[in-house]
Amino acid sequence: MTSKRRLAALLTLLIAVAAYGQTEQKSLKGYELYSWQRDGEWYYSLLPATNRSKTYQEIMSDQVARKGTKAIRADLSKLQRGETVFWKSEGSPGIEKPSSRDHLRLSHPKGSKVKKILKHCGKLGIKLQLV
Repeated sequence: MTSKRRLAALLTLLIAVAAYGQTEQKSLKGYELYSWQRDGEWYYSLLPATNRSKTYQEIMSDQVARKGTKAIRADLSKLQRGETVFWKSEGSPGIEKPSSRDHLRLSHPKGSKVKKILKHCGKLGIKLQLV
């Protein structure tokens, strides 16, 4: 019976160690959220925060851009509780603006969309700051 207990304890320990290794670590600098409107639809990008400026091309690339509030809420749901997200707009520091004037403008949506995303982050334990 003792060997069965030892085996069970060892298996429990191995499972706990494996599960611990699979949990995501909290980011060091938080995340940056960007939003813009194109053809009447809102688009969002959620990127890890860094010390360098982001380009419009990087922010609006097809790999990271999400169409609609539902899509960005799904991305936010993947973050760890306690994360900080900085929701940046056109005038925020750390954004390299294109030289041409005919680019899309980064901005925050009006009222209800912002409130829905703020509420969602609150439920997730994510601190969302509009910058």
